[in-house]
Amino acid sequence: MCLDPERRQIFTLGRYLDSALRIPDNLKSDFYMYDIENNKWTQVTEDTASLGGPKLIFDHQMVMDVEKRIIYVFGGRVLTPSRWEGLGLDELRTNNYTPSEAIFSGLYAYHVSTNTWTKLRDDCSGNSTGPQDIKSRIGHSMLFHSVSFFYIHIMCAKDCQPSVLVFSLYLATQISEIVVSIS
Repeated sequence: MCLDPERRQIFTLGRYLDSALRIPDNLKSDFYMYDIENNKWTQVTEDTASLGGPKLIFDHQMVMDVEKRIIYVFGGRVLTPSRWEGLGLDELRTNNYTPSEAIFSGLYAYHVSTNTWTKLRDDCSGNSTGPQDIKSRIGHSMLFHSVSFFYIHIMCAKDCQPSVLVFSLYLATQISEIVVSIS
């Protein structure tokens, strides 16, 4: 969720979907805008992925460049279909079924004025191949800061270790990552 304080609008992306309902037809990522002045919700789109935006995700973060009317969405886990629909708990335990490896979302920009999405970065899934890669994550925070260039600051614990923080800085086309031990 993010706020446009000038236009007094709140944007929210994604929704809760019970695991029993996770079939491909239900995995659409809806996107809403709430007009604070008029107390009115408007569905911006039923499925952001069909417009080049992120798939249905959770634990992601959103920030907004109010001046340029661009919303940045980063990270989060992609909701996938339930592979075990119709299987009982005993059958799951007996056959050692485990969830598939988590799929994470990348970095996207939503252009409010044109209703268009741009994928800025894929998730490198920990297989960093260069300075332009950015590892998607959950449990992170984001801050947008604009001076003469724009910066998106991303802060989180490294690999779920609360004593190690990772600060990622996204500057237009360059990504820097700093790892800090606070133990």
